[in-house]
Amino acid sequence: KVMKKFPPITPLKMMILSLIVSVSFSAKNCSAQSGFQVKPVPDQYKPSADLLSPYHQTADAEKSTAYDLTKSLPQGYVTDGSVDYTAYLQQGINTHPKVVFPNFPVRVNKSGVALKSNSTAIFDTKSKLILEPTDAANYQILTLYNVQNVKVYFPVLVGDRKDHKGSKGEWGMGLYISGATNIDIINPVISDCWGDGIYLGRTAVGTSKDIRIFCPVLDDN
Repeated sequence: KVMKKFPPITPLKMMILSLIVSVSFSAKNCSAQSGFQVKPVPDQYKPSADLLSPYHQTADAEKSTAYDLTKSLPQGYVTDGSVDYTAYLQQGINTHPKVVFPNFPVRVNKSGVALKSNSTAIFDTKSKLILEPTDAANYQILTLYNVQNVKVYFPVLVGDRKDHKGSKGEWGMGLYISGATNIDIINPVISDCWGDGIYLGRTAVGTSKDIRIFCPVLDDN
């Protein structure tokens, strides 16, 4: 039933649009890539506006009944992504089944924010989660851990790869999905993570299953 809510995507389109672009490691970890340079994702490989239009329409309809997480931010909040508002976002997510992220960049710490079961999260046109630079070997910006029945529309996640303070580890994840079931992720744009753009794993509860990721753009993770 869930699949019927989304327009069909052929295997060819999925192959073209499921970009895992410019995966690289530092020269310390892999000398063979010491001269590697990241290049911008070519426009022809990015999902088209026509392809994404039905998803935007669905997200807009969901947004009309969603809780605006901006309401959970403290008085005098900034809109330039320079202040860590992780705890405020998490409080709003914990108390509402459907949320829309602030329509501006928001900084989060290495714990990131976690979504709960039977929920919907919508990223607005200018929404973005930016990781605060850390020396941690592992982190998660957006987590779906032991949850089920979750939809995430248009998440934009930016890691700390360019400003990472440490040199150990390789587990700084953008979207962390583990032990999850029946998940829809629409057009995630994830970049600059110390580890994987998207991580799919298992927990003691079980292996992740029925995970549908539409039109991802993963760059320089």
